Amino acid sequence: MIVDDQARQAMPIISALSKKGISTTWYKGNDPDDIPEQPAQNVRLVFMDLQLREGDNDPHGIASHVLFLLENLIAVDNGPFMLVIWSLKDALYGDEVKDRLRAQTNHLRPVCTVTMNKKQCIRQKQDTGAAELTEEVLAQLKKSGFKKDDLNSVAQAIDANWLVDKDAEFEVLPGAIANIERAIAEELKKAGIFHLFVIWENLIKKAAAQTVANISATITHNDHWEQNMRDVFRRMGVARVGQNEVSDEELLKESILTFIQSFTDNLEGHIQKVELPDYTAAPGEQLLKIDEGNINLRLVREEGLVRIYQDSFDKEGKRQIEKLFEAKNLYNLDASVKKSKVPLKQQLGDQILGVYWSVPPRLNSGLHLELNPTNILVPGNIYEAEVKESDREKFANTYFEGLKTEEVKSIRFVELEVSPICDYAQKKWKKSRLVSGVIYSTDHSKKIRKQNEHLYVAKPAFHLFDEYVNMAFDYHLLKALDHEIVEKRKIKYRLRRELLLDIIANVSAHVNRPGISYVE
Repeated sequence: MIVDDQARQAMPIISALSKKGISTTWYKGNDPDDIPEQPAQNVRLVFMDLQLREGDNDPHGIASHVLFLLENLIAVDNGPFMLVIWSLKDALYGDEVKDRLRAQTNHLRPVCTVTMNKKQCIRQKQDTGAAELTEEVLAQLKKSGFKKDDLNSVAQAIDANWLVDKDAEFEVLPGAIANIERAIAEELKKAGIFHLFVIWENLIKKAAAQTVANISATITHNDHWEQNMRDVFRRMGVARVGQNEVSDEELLKESILTFIQSFTDNLEGHIQKVELPDYTAAPGEQLLKIDEGNINLRLVREEGLVRIYQDSFDKEGKRQIEKLFEAKNLYNLDASVKKSKVPLKQQLGDQILGVYWSVPPRLNSGLHLELNPTNILVPGNIYEAEVKESDREKFANTYFEGLKTEEVKSIRFVELEVSPICDYAQKKWKKSRLVSGVIYSTDHSKKIRKQNEHLYVAKPAFHLFDEYVNMAFDYHLLKALDHEIVEKRKIKYRLRRELLLDIIANVSAHVNRPGISYVE
């Protein structure tokens, strides 16, 4: 994405990037009508000019406008991006912009920022008075006693940072794209994990392109390709739904779903071949670092131990390092923190460990749960079950032992749609098959009933309701309901395929277990 109010300055770089096969979107940044109706997703690189509004010379106002543009151009769920400050005025306004961006704690904060003066990449094709103006300024300074070296420095500063001829045509300097690539590559070394995301997205594009090429090549490319390909899609759709009567729209959707396996195989092949940069390797000793006011807290694994350090600075600005806790492993470290008799140390230890322990549940929620599912009837749907207050404790005892009354109140009773995915795909399911379960705080995990073969306790912990929770399902409570009844329910969440298939497999194994009769 390029944001630049001067088309003459933007177009040379757009053209140069296009020759490299890099597509760009250009916005002027000074016209409200130029802003898209919806912010964009999948933006990983933004070239941002600074002085986008004529006469705007206030650093604070320029920084505020940059933030306004980013907010309107980049979606909340866009993910990480790199910002290239692409300006002739970085020396005047760049620091204010960078400080304001560093203060952000949301999606508007770039993972890294590159500064590039436009004059490193483009130059004016013609000079329409710029040189004369510079000479006039230098002549006046010379009369005031400026020395030759000083005058040369002033001339370079004027040329680099202030003097712009808006009527001039611009062209790309030789090696401009190489300069951009080199500057970006240097920043990517500092933000290696961001580069992994970029590599992943590029591999997906390659795998998708290969899948399309493979399928489209099943029919000879001639005047009849379009019509013949329609029949290929029809047959792929039939392969998914069988001979069941479905609408043309459904058949097309099902045919596209047949791409998935081919795409996955292609993606795996590309991943095996890719060579990852050294700087994207696994982290070293440091596990986590957070800021608490003017204190840095670090969780480190070193010398066979895990430690928590506190870094601060004294009045002279010297760094002070204090080891707060250490133990053989994270669980022992957690215990040491909880036993601490120094309130401040305990608070700091709890804070950094709390952040560290929060990562798996939040990650599992993204990997295994669809948090805002569409309200359609598909396997994996999770519905809340209505349970009378008088029955809550009795039903909770199916899963737990020793729960207190207050703890029972926090349990959420749910039902999971476990109809086979193949039945759903081929439109063969007659009724919804539901298995009952509970969502409960991870604090209650030790009270789940042990050695019950009919209980499925999902291993992943999730982040829901602003707390960390687990799920358990009881295979004894398997039932079937008419679709019309289930479709009236509000879908709370949807399990993604991997975890759902594991639950369905265990349901099937439990239903099909033979049992043995014997005499002792």
